[in-house]
Amino acid sequence: MKTRVLTALALIPVVLAAVFVAHPLPLGLLLIAVSWIASAEIGSVASEKGEKPLLGPLCVLAAVVGLTAQAFDLIDLQLLNMEIAWVGTCLGLTIIGAAALTSQKPEKSSRLAIEFSSLWVAAPLCSLLALHSSAYGGSLWNCKSTILIPLFALWAGDSAAILAGKYLGKHLLAPKISPKKTVEGAVANFIFCILGAMLGGYIAGIPMVWSAVCGAAAGVFGQAGDLFQSAWKRKFDKKDSGSLLPGHGGILDRIDSLLFTAPVVALIITIYYWNTIVR
Repeated sequence: MKTRVLTALALIPVVLAAVFVAHPLPLGLLLIAVSWIASAEIGSVASEKGEKPLLGPLCVLAAVVGLTAQAFDLIDLQLLNMEIAWVGTCLGLTIIGAAALTSQKPEKSSRLAIEFSSLWVAAPLCSLLALHSSAYGGSLWNCKSTILIPLFALWAGDSAAILAGKYLGKHLLAPKISPKKTVEGAVANFIFCILGAMLGGYIAGIPMVWSAVCGAAAGVFGQAGDLFQSAWKRKFDKKDSGSLLPGHGGILDRIDSLLFTAPVVALIITIYYWNTIVR
């Protein structure tokens, strides 16, 4: 537990620093690195050869290049006009990536399945990048980024689930998939996801009702993503996706709840913005 907390405390400032810089490049570079490492972890779990998928990381790289060029006025992407299509596409690609991940077999996972599985990582990250970049107005800092909504929701929910599961947990949630998760922890996760999202929404200037909806989505899809990744690892008889993060395992083990949450929350926030513009 102590190692897990220390690792999280070391990572949070790095993530927040990238989020608070208004220009999309710092966050983009961080997301490229995350997508590359997480995609490699998919290959290492699913393939004896340790395949390193390129499709997902290249998608994130293309998004970062395009949005950085937009920020420097080199091209005109008209991001606000295409944002619903962007995050909707990211949601679709996340589903395709998850389906490809499910199709993998312990006996032999095809290179094609591993490549498309990397979209399960890349597409959610691109949805967050689109949200971040749409608010860029040329200033250096943006401390009201809507990315805080899913981040605060999942951080609060994960912490509450661990504590509730440790001190109150009596009923196992999914013992065949994740033996340590409890119903009490899941309920605490859901409640604190809503509270965390409302805090993030307050900072970002999003109405409480919309923030609470985002939090509820995070409480459902975050836990679904966690269980989904646990089931995938169990199929390959793996406890962790890697060993990069002490106390957590690999990058995938740290961001699994974000992968299903990010495109859904991004879509909700985008619909809120469009609803506001139309009115």
